[in-house]
Amino acid sequence: MVRRAAALLFILTVPAFGQSLDEIAGLVNRGKLNVAVNLKQGTAALTPQWTVQAVGTPKAIVTVEADEGRVRCLDVDVTDGKLLIAGKGLRPALWIEAVRFEDGAGIVSARFRGRGIWRPIVAIVGAVARPALRRLDIPTDIRSILSGDIVKSEKSSSESSSEFLTLVRDVQISNSEFEAFNGYPIAFGDLLGLDTKSLRLAIDKGKFTPPARFEVDGRLDGEIENGAASFVGSHCRFSHGRLQRGRFHVADNQVSVAAEVLELDLSNGQFHWPGGPKVGVEAPSHFVVRNLRVRPDGSYSGTVDAALFGKVGTIDRGGTSVAANDVSDFNTA
Repeated sequence: MVRRAAALLFILTVPAFGQSLDEIAGLVNRGKLNVAVNLKQGTAALTPQWTVQAVGTPKAIVTVEADEGRVRCLDVDVTDGKLLIAGKGLRPALWIEAVRFEDGAGIVSARFRGRGIWRPIVAIVGAVARPALRRLDIPTDIRSILSGDIVKSEKSSSESSSEFLTLVRDVQISNSEFEAFNGYPIAFGDLLGLDTKSLRLAIDKGKFTPPARFEVDGRLDGEIENGAASFVGSHCRFSHGRLQRGRFHVADNQVSVAAEVLELDLSNGQFHWPGGPKVGVEAPSHFVVRNLRVRPDGSYSGTVDAALFGKVGTIDRGGTSVAANDVSDFNTA
């Protein structure tokens, strides 16, 4: 058994987790998301007969309730500017102030005003607004909402994004907490690859700037499984683990990660203590890193506390190699 070892550990690759919006969006199983979509002045085509126009620099405050990776309920409030839905010919034109969307039902409530000649008509006969409101088709995938693509629209001329995204200046994400899908694979570079089991995440502050710039500060905590860990010449697989009070920061394609505790039940692999023995580990080996810090340059540090069992071990000192069988109860501090 190997217990109580403090070591400074280093890796060479930067963790990949969270470097794109897709990775975060793909994790979301259920929870609540708070998003502010900052728009710039312009017009985008919803369909050949309908357009959406941002007047001034409106902000769409979006609250999302998600379940099974889909938008189940969404509320939008427009502030600091105006958002206009306008149809060609005799179709109505509406200033949109707020809408509520429910999956399977569409727009279930809205606050709006008519524009121009439509203002008195809409005020008297609200039903004439229904054709315009039906143009507000809300995407139900999490990735679209987090990128600010909150209204389905025609493809842009590049065909790589929607017309509505041409109106998005940036997206602010805050105070959002959610449960991750079970069995979702994520990786922190070559340091740690894992499947989620019972993992909760939170985004305290995030910003997405089209087309692909993403910055985020967040937290994660919970159980993980079926993964692999690599450090200081070691490579071990684990069956189960726990990440406690973890935090992550992403900016300019660099990631830093911290956790009070990373705890792993090792199943097999090769473990090398810095300056110490190499052990071919097997279950029920147990490995814990406390006060883990992973820096943007890829280095990391932490205090290691482990109980390792294995059939074969070696110690290399001064060109001499000593082998051992049935390794256990090896103590270092």
